[in-house]
Amino acid sequence: MEGEYIIYFAFMDFEVNIQREQQECKRLAKTRPVIFVECPFSWFVSLQRNDWRSDLQSKRRRRKEGISKSQELLNLYLYTPPASWFPFTRIPLVNKLYYSYFLYDLRRRLKRYPQFGQPGQPILWITQPATCPVIGRLNEELVVADWCNTWEEWFAPFIFRRCFWKPLRKLNLFWKRYWIKKLLTQADIVFVIDGKYYEYASKYSENVFLFSNGADVKTFRGIINPEVPEDMLQIAKPRLGAVSANITDQVINWDLIMAAADKHPEWSFVFIGRVGIPENHEIRRYNNVHFLGRKPHSELPRYLAHLDVTLTPYHANTLTQSGIGTKLLEYLIMGEPVVSSYLPQLDYFEDFKKVQYLAKTPAEFVLNIEKALLEDSDERKQERISLALKYDWDSVVADMESKIAEVLRHKERRSDER
Repeated sequence: MEGEYIIYFAFMDFEVNIQREQQECKRLAKTRPVIFVECPFSWFVSLQRNDWRSDLQSKRRRRKEGISKSQELLNLYLYTPPASWFPFTRIPLVNKLYYSYFLYDLRRRLKRYPQFGQPGQPILWITQPATCPVIGRLNEELVVADWCNTWEEWFAPFIFRRCFWKPLRKLNLFWKRYWIKKLLTQADIVFVIDGKYYEYASKYSENVFLFSNGADVKTFRGIINPEVPEDMLQIAKPRLGAVSANITDQVINWDLIMAAADKHPEWSFVFIGRVGIPENHEIRRYNNVHFLGRKPHSELPRYLAHLDVTLTPYHANTLTQSGIGTKLLEYLIMGEPVVSSYLPQLDYFEDFKKVQYLAKTPAEFVLNIEKALLEDSDERKQERISLALKYDWDSVVADMESKIAEVLRHKERRSDER
């Protein structure tokens, strides 16, 4: 696979939160140029967030830069596309018009970089289904569909909850499913994040492979005896914490947290990530619940090292049902005890069920935290670390590249036969 360059159409911005997309690109860029195409800015989406102003300013700055080189890797480039017309880009005609302008802007900016010109053909790596109109218009050698998010209903639950009536929500889901099927049928190879998606994708593609998320071993095992972060010094022990890209009502099951905070006021609950709940939210009345905001990915090991128990207190909905989360793997690679709400996708990953305390009710959640604090040992810690090491991002991406190379060779043989 060496020599090609990759245009990676992402589901989120590079700076937002280091998850699957950023981890894949960092490793792919070690052997070839990679253009990370960020998620287009949308007024309709951003106005739902408390920090939409900073989001807008950041997007404007990056748009002016055009295609910018990453400060982390020599071969990684970042591109911020024109503002999206979402939700109207769900409609095929509108989508086609938007991506015609999108491609014009991208080609114009690529001309400044000779490494993205001929004779090499790009590989299109797509994580956003509505990006389908770019397929066949960039002289690509291969199309990779990476089903690493909850495509089917990602926006509907929170964008439409205030403004639109039920028939419009159903129409949005219809178009989302339309684009999912279109991408799966047009892709040369499909990567999926769990068994449920594998079963669905196999109906439309013969080259479907299951790849779970990975653990960033170098980052999370590279810090020894880190100091307590300054904003955690005044937080009493035991500390129980969770890291999430979005701390919202749609993701976090606050009933679990409130049940534990009521029964054990001596416990401290720490949340790290973008906070999307209002100031008058019920959870904010608890003095033992602390919101520390977003932190750089490189700083997360310092925070996790000083938690006594890590938490994944998620709702079981379409926003959280997407394989094994990167945060869970980061908790395990640090060796920390993990108390989780039960999520259906765990049925596809039996090994991960064994190293967590799983709860279906608030009472079970509290009981499991009590167990985790009492039962932890060096032996249990090593068991968690050993499992996470099997999912090192380096080996996950290397296996992906191997599968892509196989499909490329197969395409070349078929072309020679013709």
